Amino acid sequence: MDDLRQQRHLVALVSFPTLTAAAESVGLTKSALSKSIQRIEDLYGVKIIERSRQGIQITAYGEVLIDAAQRGIEMFSQARRQLDLLRNLKSGRLVIGCDPLIAEVLLSRTIVRVMASHPGLKLVIKSGFWAEHQKTLTSGEIDLFVGLKPDQRIKEFAVRQFMLPGIVGYCRAGHPLTRVKNLTLADAYQFPVVGPSMPNWFYSDIHESFDPARDHLRRREDLAVLANDEGMIREIVKSSDAISGGFFALIADDVKSGRLEVLPLNTRPLRTPFSCIIASRQNRPLPPAAALVISVMESVASQLVAISPSDGSICE
Repeated sequence: MDDLRQQRHLVALVSFPTLTAAAESVGLTKSALSKSIQRIEDLYGVKIIERSRQGIQITAYGEVLIDAAQRGIEMFSQARRQLDLLRNLKSGRLVIGCDPLIAEVLLSRTIVRVMASHPGLKLVIKSGFWAEHQKTLTSGEIDLFVGLKPDQRIKEFAVRQFMLPGIVGYCRAGHPLTRVKNLTLADAYQFPVVGPSMPNWFYSDIHESFDPARDHLRRREDLAVLANDEGMIREIVKSSDAISGGFFALIADDVKSGRLEVLPLNTRPLRTPFSCIIASRQNRPLPPAAALVISVMESVASQLVAISPSDGSICE
């Protein structure tokens, strides 16, 4: 079953309710599709379908071959996409797996610049953390992964590191915490905390910054609301006594307009720049489109780091 057409014929059997509809989907008559399936059955010496008054039934042998055909078609599709990407920057479809925690602050700004310079390039963004994207990067379903440094050491991938600025704590305008002098994390954590699912190393750093005798936020499960949608988190904070932390570039407009205020927290884990990674497959040529995105992304990240969280400026 080396013929891609035969693979598509097999997949059509499970994609449509009748043999006639399956045949039409691949541009064949019912008789021609039946002959194609018969040739595959003869090749492997098994029955792929059983016919009855109720229609056709896929046999156990057929399920195995159809599953293989589906994977084969996907592999050819990925190969074609990779070839298009390797040819030039005017065509092709680059697939990026992105940690949701940095999608808005970093990737959206990167995409705007890439679209402006190369409007013919197509980008697909798949949100998810490193644990979810290891397999998709290995299989070629995504070309790059971008995210905060994960807890586990990354092996068997090419990894580039870059930095994003530390985060700032923030609350709604007029929040009781804005009147507290010498604000500490212990003071802040008297109020509900809303935030995303950060890597374990972040919570460890927070833990170390506290007096061991004091109760404190030490795990993501201790958050009042755990959410990876930064826009939703900001809206919750604007309308409640909950507090959160985030990249200054994402709250700058709301700070300028008076809807949010930055909490004067100078705790090291919040101010320390975040280590991020760009992961790709090893021993594979990097498509020009991927190289372009990486270059622009690193430039955007450098500009974000250069902005002081206290000066009220916004990264454009």
